[in-house]
Amino acid sequence: MHFKKLTENQFNKKIKVVQCDGGGEFKGLQKISQESGFQLRMSCPYTSQQNGKAERKHRHVVELGLTLLAQAKMPLYFLWEAFSTAVFLINRLPTPIIRNKSPYSVLLNKEPDYNNLKSFGCACYPCIKPYNAHKLQYHTTKCVFLGYSSSHKGFKCMNSNGRIFISRHVIFNEHEFPFHDGFLNKQKSAEIFTEPASSFYPLIPAGISHNHGFETYRSISVDQSNNSTENDERRKARLVAKGFQQTAGVDFDETFTPVIKASTVRIILAIAVHYNWEVRQMDINNAFLNGYLKETVFMHQPEGFTDPNKPHHVCKFIKAIYGLKQAPRAWFDRLKKALLRWGFQNTRSDSSLFFLRGENHITFLLIYVDDIIVTGSNTNFLQAFIKQLNVVFALKDLGKLHYFLGIEVHRDSGGMFLKQIKYIADILKKFKMDRASSCPTPMVTGRSFTNEGEPMKNPTIFRQAIGALQYLTNSRPDIAYSVNKLCQYMSAPTDDHWQGIKRILRYLCGTINHCLHIKSSADLDIAGFSDAYWAISIDDRKSIAGQCVFLGESLIAWSSRKQKVVSRSSTESEYRALVDLAAEVKWIKSLLQEIKLPMPRKPILWCDNLSAKALASNPVMHARSKHIEVDIHFIRDQVLQNQISIAYVPSSDQIADCLTKALTHSRFSQLRDKLGVVQSPTRLRGVLKDNRFCYILISLDL
Repeated sequence: MHFKKLTENQFNKKIKVVQCDGGGEFKGLQKISQESGFQLRMSCPYTSQQNGKAERKHRHVVELGLTLLAQAKMPLYFLWEAFSTAVFLINRLPTPIIRNKSPYSVLLNKEPDYNNLKSFGCACYPCIKPYNAHKLQYHTTKCVFLGYSSSHKGFKCMNSNGRIFISRHVIFNEHEFPFHDGFLNKQKSAEIFTEPASSFYPLIPAGISHNHGFETYRSISVDQSNNSTENDERRKARLVAKGFQQTAGVDFDETFTPVIKASTVRIILAIAVHYNWEVRQMDINNAFLNGYLKETVFMHQPEGFTDPNKPHHVCKFIKAIYGLKQAPRAWFDRLKKALLRWGFQNTRSDSSLFFLRGENHITFLLIYVDDIIVTGSNTNFLQAFIKQLNVVFALKDLGKLHYFLGIEVHRDSGGMFLKQIKYIADILKKFKMDRASSCPTPMVTGRSFTNEGEPMKNPTIFRQAIGALQYLTNSRPDIAYSVNKLCQYMSAPTDDHWQGIKRILRYLCGTINHCLHIKSSADLDIAGFSDAYWAISIDDRKSIAGQCVFLGESLIAWSSRKQKVVSRSSTESEYRALVDLAAEVKWIKSLLQEIKLPMPRKPILWCDNLSAKALASNPVMHARSKHIEVDIHFIRDQVLQNQISIAYVPSSDQIADCLTKALTHSRFSQLRDKLGVVQSPTRLRGVLKDNRFCYILISLDL
């Protein structure tokens, strides 16, 4: 029926005769032919020649599909993708049977586009940013090309874990076929299919909870072992929906869910340290199972748990389960409604920040999917709120904040310290740099990188290292410039670029115990520093802009990035950097105003270029600056409205200088200390010993 409607709607043709063999799959056509009025003809038993055209085309598709699999050395598990690609190619290949035209051109009366044809099974790198849970995840990964999507204008790409991405923006390497070297993650596949160890009981069909939309089952569980290790405390089976089979607009509409910004976390932590508030953390158990669905979604009964009295029934979801594309959004909406009902307010500046202001207290809630930080002025209210939240959503109270999103947190009388010591040790070990000699700075002064050079034989290792270092910049602004510089060569790294990576890793070897210090400040004034290095990029002569923002004495936001346009003078590049800083400060100020934090003084923006300061403070259009876009002059409005002030700082005191260029050891160390990146003062410090990471006790007078 689907094919009949397709031909009538798309080609204005009606089916008159259908020729097929006597296979059981065609038995339903008899009734359809009577209802629709077309003739149904079947070939005689064991007389396939009466259905010759279909048989020959079937052989054509099978042979081409098997050839695609053999050429890519892919297992028969991918027959469906290979056959679909074979059909896609056959329809676009010219054939002498129809006067050297393709079936596609004859049917649609237009020539097919051959520019997007790629080798089946080759290596590819899709843009997976839309699939990421947060912006700090990698934007691409090595995949295998599985053909063309029939319902999207894009390519199907599968990563080593078997997940399929559909993307229009893909980079192909048609000379590499990952399955030649064994592409799928065999270790993870073994973990999935391995029989449970003898110390664990087998899975027992105990059903699925009523709260999750199933009326005849309970949750599937496994009893814990008495001798479970610290790293493997439990084994359990979880029902997961096949979300990859969902259709946009039918099974789901919106999937986006907000997560807390890293800058917001540091802002709230700086406020908590300033007022000496307690900071607690929680983890919601099975968070995605709490969301209610707005769409109507059905699922086949799970294999092995089919209701014997209703074997042909399907399950209708009432609440979300893992695997559904809308599950994260449904969970956040459910949590948000509960918080708003209890009197919390949701900030516009960051949708994952909630606050509650009472008569004698104020409470902040920071949400990253199922990880929650809560802090406030009244400890008793915090404890009561956690109990109230636990009544509605089962959670684990993890106590005082000590580990959040891969960042270790330590607090003492001097403030709070954010560190990633274990993470750094893992990076060094992964790239075999754990025993390398250390160096004092992350980049050599006067070193310039270009696109030219000997290409790396294995660029994947470069991308892996850069991705790992990018996440490390959340607590280590001292490597922000070096990492940003090398990020610009992700597409085609050279051996010279890899030496730059090794230099950063060697620097981390010597500074593994450094961390970001959030200090207890006398006030919470906002101060920002901006700097730019004009035309530093040899390849395109664009400038590098660096900025850092302090709340009191604590660094809460920073960036080092290449400017998007070429500046004609150093004044222009400095002015653009100052405008970007003004935008960041405006956002921070609006956030603090939303949570009603008192701000006695207006923010000060420090710049070491007098011409840029004059441009920002005076509404004058000079001949040398008239080409600058009007929209970036909003900084002048901020100054005229007395929202911010611009001040001059000598270059020797410009803190953002280390975010725009490589510096000498003495200069770099000086600015690193001003950023708040200091040696960890805790009693536990990480060390590398015998190729293993461990902690040692040291004696400190705090």
